[in-house]
Amino acid sequence: MKRFLSIPATILLLILVGVQCAPATPTSSPALPASPQVSPLPEVDTAKMKDLMRPIDEEIRAYFRSFTSPEAILQTDPSKLVARLLRDYHQNLEELVRLIEQQEGVTLSAEEREIMMREIVEEEITRIGTEFIDQMLGTPEIIIEETVVPVSPPAQSP
Repeated sequence: MKRFLSIPATILLLILVGVQCAPATPTSSPALPASPQVSPLPEVDTAKMKDLMRPIDEEIRAYFRSFTSPEAILQTDPSKLVARLLRDYHQNLEELVRLIEQQEGVTLSAEEREIMMREIVEEEITRIGTEFIDQMLGTPEIIIEETVVPVSPPAQSP
């Protein structure tokens, strides 16, 4: 696949599994203790997010099923697919971004919303494309064995 914007892992997790992310605190001001008057951010409706992404996911999977080799996938420019998905599923993506805004307690500008929707679609294409390539190549899982290394050398006996 060609170039994709990379969406931060925390946002991707939020999108796919609804993990609540802590807001970044600026380094120039000291951390303030939690106030009892601060209301918690609303919980994201994970099922709703998955429902909104389901048709997009299915379209992307159908697109990748048409390829017969990993090389063909890697040589493809999915920009037309991105444009079509943004057009066809605009309402789903708008609602998804609204849920993210609600979860994070922020309001994005129209331009930022469009960028977020594009990144969501591009990241989903990248994730599913990688999944299909791994299946085609039969990429094995890497298992790392635990090794215990002593912190200090053993004491020598006299």
